[in-house]
Amino acid sequence: MSNKIKALLKIISNVIVTLALLLVVLLIGFRLIGFQMYTVLSGSMEPTHKVGSVVYVRKVKEEKLKKDDVITYHLDKKTLSTHRIVEIVKDKETQEIKYRTKGDANEDEDAVLVEYKDIKGKVIFSIPLLGYILTFINIPAGKIIATSIFVMLISFVIIIELITEDDKSNSKRRKKNEKESSNNSK
Repeated sequence: MSNKIKALLKIISNVIVTLALLLVVLLIGFRLIGFQMYTVLSGSMEPTHKVGSVVYVRKVKEEKLKKDDVITYHLDKKTLSTHRIVEIVKDKETQEIKYRTKGDANEDEDAVLVEYKDIKGKVIFSIPLLGYILTFINIPAGKIIATSIFVMLISFVIIIELITEDDKSNSKRRKKNEKESSNNSK
């Protein structure tokens, strides 16, 4: 195999490893430092957060929330929503702070005020399209396919490493033999 092809394969291998590490950091690493991830399923926050994006949410203290923050919160026990705070309201009866929200793409504000206890956190950043991957690998068939792709990519990287390592070993051996031959002929 020519050196150019081996060099190209090595570059491809390095790109695969880099992309795999980046994906691991995006899908797992941020969870380790306190972020929660949610896939945007509706267009109510477009163009800020498009359908298929992953929003990275971090819990914040109640006093840190302010108008224009985008929050993810429970609409009910099973349903989450991600909308922008358009007003902070003090409940006249309970004196409790509540949040009026609205989707960026929606004309009307949400009908129900959000209580702090229902807020999962504030959206810190989002990554477009990553939600499609996240959603796919959370279904059984997606897990099997993602695992298979991961195993194939790791196998490819290992094979490329072995091929290029053999060349390095052969080159070192050749240089050593040449040096010994030149020493013996003296």
